[in-house]
Amino acid sequence: MNLRDYLSDSAEVNAQIKDLDRAKSCELKVLGIKWKADDDTLIMECADKEQIKVTKRSVLSQINGFCFDPLGLLTPLMISAKIFLQDIHKQKLGWDTILPDEQIQRWKAIKEDIAGFKKAIPRTVLNKTPEAKYMLSVFVDSSKRAYACCLYTTTSTKNGTKNTSLFTARAKVAPIKKGQTIPRLELLWWKGPTWLSYPDEEWPVRPISDVKDIDDDECEMLIQHTTEDLNKSDSDWPIDTIADEDQVTSRLPNAAEIILAEKQIVLQEQRIHGTALVSKNKQFKTVFDSDGILRKCGRIQRAEIQSEIANPMYIPKQSILGLRIAEHIHRDLAHCGNNQLLCELRQRFWIP
Repeated sequence: MNLRDYLSDSAEVNAQIKDLDRAKSCELKVLGIKWKADDDTLIMECADKEQIKVTKRSVLSQINGFCFDPLGLLTPLMISAKIFLQDIHKQKLGWDTILPDEQIQRWKAIKEDIAGFKKAIPRTVLNKTPEAKYMLSVFVDSSKRAYACCLYTTTSTKNGTKNTSLFTARAKVAPIKKGQTIPRLELLWWKGPTWLSYPDEEWPVRPISDVKDIDDDECEMLIQHTTEDLNKSDSDWPIDTIADEDQVTSRLPNAAEIILAEKQIVLQEQRIHGTALVSKNKQFKTVFDSDGILRKCGRIQRAEIQSEIANPMYIPKQSILGLRIAEHIHRDLAHCGNNQLLCELRQRFWIP
């Protein structure tokens, strides 16, 4: 199957594309965003969906269906709807409960501002001219209801002209449990502040004394036992100490020492809880390796994979070691799901 519907913002390039392969329309969607090729603009358009019942579920569906905006170009337009959704969450209404009349009227006013909105935004944010200089400017602000940041690109040409464009933006409603302390939200949008186009020496200087009444957040200290790699690496120090009790060292253990310590711990747990029942069980095919550690083996050992994976070490189910290993993997993989945790665990360990 040949790829088709090619389209470029260059008329010369389009003329060289075969009619069969060239897109029939100059307006199409690219990664979910409508793109108009003849003037190279992105069309941001908010759809209007009729709602029979105004409930928390229908409001959420409408907000998600207004417009696909991964760049956050319509953030100022959408933030009022997100604040409204947070307000009805505070009322703890059911998902399919009809909203009170006051909230319905408020939602209709918000919806009128959003539905039907349409704007063409230039796709190009950097003017590639000879000897041009580029600058990124990031602005952040917050209020008691929301906080946001926006990033602008500024192109400075050789003749001194500057062109500023919005690159991306993000906004979130303030957490319900704790309000913000910053006084207001001020976001100029499509071109940013006018002084971005001025020479640097003409930029406004805001004195530090303008920043007032910012409360310090109180933090509580949490003391918790850790099972991270630092504790994991400590477990092999007894090996060095037994080998030479007079030796004093401040270095951290290397990879070989950590692997050796891991094997010693597994071997110790196997000796404590025993391996006879498992090794004699015909249902399981097991073997002792050169270190005396019981491992599970099977048809997977014929695959072209590492021996450690083909023959995982046996961890007695009565041992707490299996739980500690699972906790370590869970944290190492950023609190992954159950399936990913089991997959990673079974790469090297076998807990029947």
